[in-house]
Amino acid sequence: MKLVKPSNPILHKRCKPIPKNANMLRVYPKIDQAMVVMLNNNGLGIAAPQVGIDKQFFIAVVEGKKGKLKAQVFINSKIIGHSEETAVSEERCLSYPGTKIAVERWCEIVLEYWDINMKLQRNMYKGLDAAIIQHEHDHLQGITIMDKKDSAR
Repeated sequence: MKLVKPSNPILHKRCKPIPKNANMLRVYPKIDQAMVVMLNNNGLGIAAPQVGIDKQFFIAVVEGKKGKLKAQVFINSKIIGHSEETAVSEERCLSYPGTKIAVERWCEIVLEYWDINMKLQRNMYKGLDAAIIQHEHDHLQGITIMDKKDSAR
């Protein structure tokens, strides 16, 4: 498995949700392979369409317990709340190597998603974690940083 080219149409389409009754034995290897691609490219996140998979999952490196970073899987994510406050920062994307784009993101989000065990979760993320999650969540909606290129204030 490898990163798709920026011209691949899968990067610009909304991905299909993973059904609650999905055979996860088929999905887990794809998640594992996406993780390997992310790590091999020094990424902080990767979404299924970036490796050619039309499914709603992404992996993001976020702060875990005791401040340690961990790679976490998010399935069928929905942003269900966010702060009024936003911030602009330079973002990179594995799909567009060497490109940096100024992107405006909410500083805090509340995300509902299924975890790797298909258990429904609802968590608040802020700062860099929130930005990474929003970036990867955008990929599942067919939105890339190139679509946000001139949108930062």
